[in-house]
Amino acid sequence: MSTSRDIRLEPMLGGEFSTYATVTLLRRPERLRMSGGMGMSGAVAGVIDIRLTLRRKSTILHLSHRAVGEVTEETRAGYDTGWKVLLAERLKAYVERGQRTGLRR
Repeated sequence: MSTSRDIRLEPMLGGEFSTYATVTLLRRPERLRMSGGMGMSGAVAGVIDIRLTLRRKSTILHLSHRAVGEVTEETRAGYDTGWKVLLAERLKAYVERGQRTGLRR
């Protein structure tokens, strides 16, 4: 079972992103799309699309997280915060220092 500190991604079609979504598109190394309930309660369907673009000696990450259904402002704000923590803190720490805070192998 996943917790907020324990994020797992199975990088294959049909693989799971923790308990939130299923991998529906994978084009290594530039694109990942996942679909599912995203851990939201009620009748909700969502899509997360992540694209990586090389620019000089850097990689730009483009994130789109769309959902339809009963999505409250509180839920939206929680996901805004969650993506910032996951990308700006955890992923950055892994890429820059190899530090795996809450990221499983």
